Amino acid sequence: MIRLPDPLSACADPPSEDSLRQLDKLLLLLVGAAVQCPQKEHFIASIKNLPVTLQQGIAEKIREVRMVVPLSLGEGFRPYL
Repeated sequence: MIRLPDPLSACADPPSEDSLRQLDKLLLLLVGAAVQCPQKEHFIASIKNLPVTLQQGIAEKIREVRMVVPLSLGEGFRPYL
């Protein structure tokens, strides 16, 4: 299960190792929500318009989400529609 990012740590100035880790968690959650929501085709199309290196980074986050989400939601999970 992914713990929610700490917004105060994420906004640290100057950036620290912990703040970057918190921002990485936030990115993971946002990408996961985008590619699993009913409008995922819209988000995927937008991702395909980004530079290739950025697409590759997002693809890595999508792979991370796929590894974590089944473990955190468990069987019997029914999303609210």
